[in-house]
Amino acid sequence: MSTTPFLQVSRVIVLSSLLLLAGCGPSKTELAHEIATLKEQLQARSTEIQMLKGQLSSAQTEVDSGRKALADAKAAEQTAGEEARAQAQRAEAQATAQTQRIEAQAREQVDTLRRELDSTKQTRDDQVASLRREIEQGRQTEQSIAAEREALIAELVSIKEQQRALDAKVQSSTGELEQAQRQAGQLTEKLATVIGERSQLQGQTDAQRAELAAITAALNDAQAKVARLSGARGIYTVQDGDSLSSIALYFYRNAYRWPGILNANKHLINHPDRIFPAMVLIVPK
Repeated sequence: MSTTPFLQVSRVIVLSSLLLLAGCGPSKTELAHEIATLKEQLQARSTEIQMLKGQLSSAQTEVDSGRKALADAKAAEQTAGEEARAQAQRAEAQATAQTQRIEAQAREQVDTLRRELDSTKQTRDDQVASLRREIEQGRQTEQSIAAEREALIAELVSIKEQQRALDAKVQSSTGELEQAQRQAGQLTEKLATVIGERSQLQGQTDAQRAELAAITAALNDAQAKVARLSGARGIYTVQDGDSLSSIALYFYRNAYRWPGILNANKHLINHPDRIFPAMVLIVPK
């Protein structure tokens, strides 16, 4: 256990007094010197103590300042914490509101996308249905076209058969027409001969008149057949004073159409002036 310098000096004085009374120990001079030394030490210790007290006071002041600073810091920290919590709450509220807005917008966008998707699906379904109808109509049209094609082919075959039959008929008619034209030409020549011969006689017998009537009737039949086979208008028996122009004027109201009559009777004559009474001519349409 340590002792202070003051207690040490007191002990030295007490011990020195006892030793002096007992007649032993240091002398007064030595004792005074020691006491002086101890006093100096005591003074130094006192100074040191004062310095330590000053340091302690400074330290206490620093401690107080530190405590105050700490208290201020804690108060500031508490205030800052409250402000931070308030800011955090405000930020949280803003974030919550923002999140809610975003969620609402997202839900609205999702709803819009769903509606658009539903509309798109409906449109697609409508288009698919329309395409299916068109395909079905196309199939029906294709079947109808195929049926019409088959019918047309059958009709074409029939037409070709009719054409062959018609060609055969035309060929036959052509042969008949040529035969009728030859017969009409021969009868016309015979008629011209008979008329020429009869013109030199004073009269005609019944046999000659019968022959002339038979030739005329046969010529009428032959020319009528030519008119029918050639599709002509009919036949005409030439009268005294007739010409192709007058005949054309009579039938067509146009005398300049006589070349048509000449061409229709080219199997009989080759010149417009070679017609004679009783001659039977073809009158074309």
